[in-house]
Amino acid sequence: MVNYALPQMKYAEHKGLISIIIPVYNNEVYLIECLNSVLAQRFTNWEAILVNDGSTDNTGKIIDEYAKKNSRFIAIHKQNEGTLLARKTGLENSKGEFIANLDHDDVYNPQFLEKMYAKITETDVDFVWCKCQITNKAMYYSTDYEWNLETSANVAMMLTVAQGPTWLTWDKLIKRKIYTQIKFPDMKIIIGEDPIQMLQIAYYSKSAKFISENLYFHRLGGASSGGKSMRIIQSMIIQNKILEILFNDIVPQNVIDAFYCIMDRINISYHFFLLNEKEQGEFNDKSSPFLPKIFKKWMKNKTQIKIDYKRYEHIYIYGTGSLSERTVNLFEEKCIAVEGFIVSDGHKTMGTFKNKPIYEISHITLNKADAVILALDYENKKQVIPILKDAKINYIEI
Repeated sequence: MVNYALPQMKYAEHKGLISIIIPVYNNEVYLIECLNSVLAQRFTNWEAILVNDGSTDNTGKIIDEYAKKNSRFIAIHKQNEGTLLARKTGLENSKGEFIANLDHDDVYNPQFLEKMYAKITETDVDFVWCKCQITNKAMYYSTDYEWNLETSANVAMMLTVAQGPTWLTWDKLIKRKIYTQIKFPDMKIIIGEDPIQMLQIAYYSKSAKFISENLYFHRLGGASSGGKSMRIIQSMIIQNKILEILFNDIVPQNVIDAFYCIMDRINISYHFFLLNEKEQGEFNDKSSPFLPKIFKKWMKNKTQIKIDYKRYEHIYIYGTGSLSERTVNLFEEKCIAVEGFIVSDGHKTMGTFKNKPIYEISHITLNKADAVILALDYENKKQVIPILKDAKINYIEI
């Protein structure tokens, strides 16, 4: 069983203060833009806890410079233990009545703190959340939801992402009193950090409100603590244990259904293909004790799916994010050549990726012997597939 610990708040709460927790790791490229968006906030009663999680580039130097210039920035340096424990360190050193989480490569709208603070104080709810936008101009959808006093219903709703708040932390402003009840796994977690916190926040929160404005800008495929696809398996096991603990080993069926629904989306549909055969076997072994029978059958069939990529003359990867990188690495391990990468028109940001050319979709002609691998998340796939169909381009979903 995983050990859990509550954040030990070292300082007295300051009423009206917002503590922004920002774990940072090897992100000298986007970090300045992120921190400048905090400085640009119209709401000024904030502190930003910058937790350097063992960076090896100039990240540590950057946060020290900001802390030296502005006392509201607090720089903390620690050994690398992953984003989740970095957030715990930030909480332990915070003083705010309210807690916000900001990813080190994302950007606040100048009105983010102002409007989030106004909503949470006017309504006296446990947390508020807002719409946000991702860097490729697609909306990250979130809708209003009437919070249910039945905690299991709120957790299930958050897991399915069918409506209401998502299981992400960075589009939220949360009361400190809720965060003092959150437990953290005493181990390095680099994938699935957000739901580990938000499942608990949903459980302990009795009320929440929504702001229908884009106040947060999220960068897809940015820098992170890194890690293999096996980390996803670890995250799945831990999230299951959290549900067991929260509900005293009696997990309501709607929560179980919702949990495996999201595990299908994130851990299976996106990543199972990227595991090698040994890792696939380990996934099945570790997940078997708590997977529903129908899900086990689906996993068995999924394991047996074999696509003969070598029958195609040319293979391209659609997308240039972290999933695309893992996909091309896997292909290279299996001696399958990748010709290059494809992105949507207007989104070409660099000439090459993984030392291979990047093409906009309208600038490339593919024949029937060519295939495009969709290394994209669910929302982006929905947007891209109609474009590929119109262009009569073969594609393979993974």
